[in-house]
Amino acid sequence: RAMSARSGLMGLRADGAEFPAEVSLTPIIGSTAGLVMAVVHEVAARAGLEAAITGTDRAVSALDAIPDAILTTDADGNIDFLNRSAEKLTGLTRDAARGRPLGAVLPLVTDADGEPPAGPVTACLGPGGPGASWEAVFPPHPGQESRALDLSATPIRDLSGAVTGITVVARDVTHARLIARQLSHEATHDALTGLVNRTEFERRIARALAVAAGEHREDVVCFLDLDGFKRINDACGHLAGDAVPRALSHLMRDQM
Repeated sequence: RAMSARSGLMGLRADGAEFPAEVSLTPIIGSTAGLVMAVVHEVAARAGLEAAITGTDRAVSALDAIPDAILTTDADGNIDFLNRSAEKLTGLTRDAARGRPLGAVLPLVTDADGEPPAGPVTACLGPGGPGASWEAVFPPHPGQESRALDLSATPIRDLSGAVTGITVVARDVTHARLIARQLSHEATHDALTGLVNRTEFERRIARALAVAAGEHREDVVCFLDLDGFKRINDACGHLAGDAVPRALSHLMRDQM
């Protein structure tokens, strides 16, 4: 399953130096070798800055230089700070967003069903609330595309340990998700025809058999032969031979 690790990870450079890191893992669906795409981010620049939301202009400038969107709220979940990346993501300036509920500034839905994710931010605001990490989709503004986000929320505490707000860090992983989907498609589909390949066909057959056995139903498998295909290759060459199954696959998709 897709997952991410944000806290406590240290990377080791070739020269022996350590650095704080975050890792997100995405399985390549259909890969017979069980491949997983790992995206590693160095977070040294952000590690010492997330707590310094208020204060000097230098701290704010440093937060504005971070490519991740950073939003902070008060104890009621209302926005009190956005960095520049968060302004770009939400389309709101920090002055316009200040005082508005986090859910109104950063409306999120799940990728699976389009429903709002179940309250990881609310949990952080509760007594003893832990940090949380999750994935969600930021709905598009007019004329824009939706963005896939990898998010983490961390409680902000005062000296007594009471929660006074939360810090939400949102990383745009849209490009990484597109790459993962492309790799998954290439692992399960034939490059010539665009139809599912043998490995994916066998996986679907196995799944259908398991479902049929559990539900006591019958399915039908149809086998389609392409007569005279060798003669096309011999007489017209392999370019023409490639064009025939490609055209047939388009015809089948249009009709079925």
